[in-house]
Amino acid sequence: MYFMVTLDQPDWYAVTEMVDRFRSEMTEAIDSTRGHIDLIEATITRHQASDTAEQLGKRVKNFSRLISIHMERTARLMEMLERLEHIRTGKVRDTLRQQQRKLDIADFLEDFVEELDEIQLLDPETEKQNIRSRVKVDTPDGVYAFASASYLRRILQDMLRNAIMYSLKATPIKITVEAKQHGIQINMQDEGYGIRDSEYDRVFAPFSRARQPQIIGEFGYGLSLYLCKHEVEAMNGRMWFDSRENVGTTFSIMLPLWRDSNSTSSSSTTSKA
Repeated sequence: MYFMVTLDQPDWYAVTEMVDRFRSEMTEAIDSTRGHIDLIEATITRHQASDTAEQLGKRVKNFSRLISIHMERTARLMEMLERLEHIRTGKVRDTLRQQQRKLDIADFLEDFVEELDEIQLLDPETEKQNIRSRVKVDTPDGVYAFASASYLRRILQDMLRNAIMYSLKATPIKITVEAKQHGIQINMQDEGYGIRDSEYDRVFAPFSRARQPQIIGEFGYGLSLYLCKHEVEAMNGRMWFDSRENVGTTFSIMLPLWRDSNSTSSSSTTSKA
């Protein structure tokens, strides 16, 4: 009789790649910011006497916008690095044990849609659009999940950002909820470009992006879906997708159903903290 013993080794590729990306992004942001600050100073100190205040203000505003873009992208990358660190070290599960509670999905999604007007969901260089008007929600009342509201909000924001990037502005994005026997299924469906069969295996891989020509110019790191999948799984859920090229894609997550036993375990965890 033979026994095979395997030792789980953490996949540090994503961490290493993320650190390299972060270093590169920070270097570019610092160099660019310094350059634009020099240009702002030169605009102010060396302007022509004929230049009006309006002309000077417009030039400075353009430079400051470029600085703002780099800062927003760097801040997003820092947030993703923190999420990745929590996943790879197991801290995400410890955090979720403290945060998972009874969550009324209908109320949660109502708040989620209302908050879309108040957040910077898309990259600052992406053409502005009325996101809230595109989102259509269909959820039954009285459906409760055992989940973390803050984690679920961030996961759905990433899923929505992805749906927007891979679809036309005029098309709707539908969020539907289904109560299953052992869980709550949340679907996010777009009518976009879809995913090629040859790229299915890369969808949840870190730093992977679809190669459709329609979105090749959109800025992104190709990491959000990787993070979402691991965070959903840390809530004892799962994440998957169904897609047809030139028809659209539906990303789905399954979250644990709230049960009275969750209340006991949640209270027990809180009392030990």
